[in-house]
Amino acid sequence: MIFGLTAALGWGVADFGAAVVGRRLGSFSTAVTAHMAGLLTLLVLVVGLRPSWSTPPVVIAWMAGNGIIAAAAYLLLYRALELGPVALVSPVVAAYAVITIALAVTFLGESLPGIVTIGAFTTVVGVVLTSADFRKLGRPSPLAQAEERPRAFTETVDQAGLGQQSQMPRDARL
Repeated sequence: MIFGLTAALGWGVADFGAAVVGRRLGSFSTAVTAHMAGLLTLLVLVVGLRPSWSTPPVVIAWMAGNGIIAAAAYLLLYRALELGPVALVSPVVAAYAVITIALAVTFLGESLPGIVTIGAFTTVVGVVLTSADFRKLGRPSPLAQAEERPRAFTETVDQAGLGQQSQMPRDARL
């Protein structure tokens, strides 16, 4: 539990820092700089701790693939933090836990206790509530507004007696 909470603290501070720096330097420069610092930190730990390297090659290949996916995810995260408000981006990105749970159940055969199911559902609801702009509910979407413009023009032409559509029911017009 303490490791998870400490990681959450670290990621929270890192996300905030990435947002501040990313808005000044850009997301790519921020991602490269952050990952270079992470690599240097890991190299110092490897030299200092001297871990054993009895890892099978297939595991190394899987981890290399994981590293590529993680690098892409971080680039996308830093771009989102550069463009959007941290208070919105961070909770949306934190929903990755639901994907992790689904993958663990599907591929590792892990069971999902009821409380975890409730937690995953609550996470999804929280992301929706955090990212939704409820002030826009009930307003036409930009696509619907774009569709209304030709209809308004057609109705103006019809009212002027210049169009043939005046004989058509209103719902059949453009």
